[in-house]
Amino acid sequence: MKAKYLMINVLCFMLGFLVAAATLHKEVSHLDTSAGGIESLDTISAPQAEERPPRLSSEQPIQEERLYTSALSAHSELNDEPENKDENKARLLSIAQDIGLNSSVYPDLANYENQDITRLIEQHLLTNLRTSQGDVYAQFDEVEHYLEAMPQIASVQFFSDLLTQARHKGELSQSFAIHLLAQSVEQFEPGTEPLSQMQDIVAKARHSESELVRLSALESLATISADQAQLKRLLEQFQADESAVIQAKITLLNYHMAQADKLNNH
Repeated sequence: MKAKYLMINVLCFMLGFLVAAATLHKEVSHLDTSAGGIESLDTISAPQAEERPPRLSSEQPIQEERLYTSALSAHSELNDEPENKDENKARLLSIAQDIGLNSSVYPDLANYENQDITRLIEQHLLTNLRTSQGDVYAQFDEVEHYLEAMPQIASVQFFSDLLTQARHKGELSQSFAIHLLAQSVEQFEPGTEPLSQMQDIVAKARHSESELVRLSALESLATISADQAQLKRLLEQFQADESAVIQAKITLLNYHMAQADKLNNH
């Protein structure tokens, strides 16, 4: 149910943003430049005349790298402590039980290594999402439950495959999956390789034909970026987008960064 409520909030925000986007883009672009050095960021916010990269159709598969890196690899010291291993295993077994991977299916599951239990859970969740013909958001409830319980154990490949599966379910599912991913990534350590890989995965959504999906990716990147310099580099990947909504969002992000710089310099 939590996933459904979050999706409703996301849609309400998107609809409101779509209505206000054009006006916002005009108002912000005409602000007095003395309010905060926005001109220095115009190279990011201004639409470019260069050729746009080809977008991927919903039928065209994305070639993803096989990334089995766990976010927990950045915290290897946790793996060396038996009490944490036991606690993590107990939580993993509880999740497995909740989603149907009980002792009748895998009698020896409790004897598996934590990494193997994690992969079984992730494969099961992805299979359910791929084969579901009914309430897709009920499947996201299971995914959300897993990510809330073990955000730093989920593999990077799981997030990549999750977005791939969601893409085939439509733009609403893909948009929701991106926001769910960003929510989980907030638990990652800044400056780590898994976080960088996750940002690259989200950034690939900029090629989507759906404006909603591209906007979701842009918002999520703004949320999970470690600092302004990194965010500016990520925004450059959207500079050729012809959508007025996307450009309005970029302008707004640039404005906030300029104001933050102004405050930090005082």
